[in-house]
Amino acid sequence: MIIYVTCAKEKQVHSSFKPKNSLSTGRLLELFHMDLCGSIPIQRLGWNKYILVIVDEYFRFAWVSFLTETNEAFKNF
Repeated sequence: MIIYVTCAKEKQVHSSFKPKNSLSTGRLLELFHMDLCGSIPIQRLGWNKYILVIVDEYFRFAWVSFLTETNEAFKNF
């Protein structure tokens, strides 16, 4: 596979948000960032096709769950 440098640079997206130097929360488990990714074409780990990622804003601790269906996301939360 050939990756052309100029093509890759043109497709890059620049962030419009300025970086934050302070936390938005003062306590553990107060604010979460979540992402549900899928459907993944290669199924591994017991036929799981989706990935749920939950990150705590305060400690930046992340939980990753592998799901078979999207409706399992609330149960894993």
